[in-house]
Amino acid sequence: NDEGTALLKDDALPVGALSILRNNKRVSLQAILRHASLLSTTADVQYWCIRALIDKNYLVPCVELGRHKSDARFYRYYDCYFVDSKQQEEEKNLLLQEVRQLDDRIHKEFYVRDLDRYKKDKKYLEVLDTFLKRRSYLLETTAGPRERLCQIFGDPHAMDHMGIKTMLSHCFRVSAEKELNFIVYPMPLISDCRETTVPQNVLIVENLDTYSNIRRMVERGDTIIRTRFSTIIYSQGESCVNTFTGYRLTFPKYLQDTRNTFYFFGDIDYALIRDITSRIIC
Repeated sequence: NDEGTALLKDDALPVGALSILRNNKRVSLQAILRHASLLSTTADVQYWCIRALIDKNYLVPCVELGRHKSDARFYRYYDCYFVDSKQQEEEKNLLLQEVRQLDDRIHKEFYVRDLDRYKKDKKYLEVLDTFLKRRSYLLETTAGPRERLCQIFGDPHAMDHMGIKTMLSHCFRVSAEKELNFIVYPMPLISDCRETTVPQNVLIVENLDTYSNIRRMVERGDTIIRTRFSTIIYSQGESCVNTFTGYRLTFPKYLQDTRNTFYFFGDIDYALIRDITSRIIC
């Protein structure tokens, strides 16, 4: 239909129609017709207009959402794939300019390579960038993660926000803990101590049931693998890695004595035991 096709020339489309096609992934039939100023035209003209948009690969019918009730020739919703190369290039250049103006501590090269990720992180990055440029003196003092993120975002619950956590996982060249000078405090130990003399044997137990059973054995004065233990620690599974990361903050002084011998009772693989060991040594 020539009348319908004529309405679909790119330079003849109303600005409103172009806007909705550029800025929305999924739009309703009514929205397309309204922005294209087609509501007052006949159903045939509307059909050929939508048909021409589909033929140009600008629209793809959302079949799973069903057809329109009043006219089965139409679908209720359409996915839009309109691309204006000139506008796309302008938007890209604008985003690149924004990235280059970020604080040098932010991993700008990462965002230059992935502008889509930058657009997702942008609202959080802007706040972080402002903090780094105006209040970075606060980084001279070590803080906990919740306190630090509250300083940056002004929200005591910022640490729980998935968007912020995702951004912090890749926005620095080094870890966020190091760049923002905060400590991820380890979980407190669940332990049973019989004596505080040093040196002593310390048993770390992975499983809670096993920990409870071994405690009873130690209370009776029994040995385990022909060894007498003075302190039993429940490692809480793999979370023990965090505990050992900050063991100087959670272990009492007598347990930090280098003359002590640590044993591990559990089924954690060698790689994790090595990880724990390296954290103690460091």
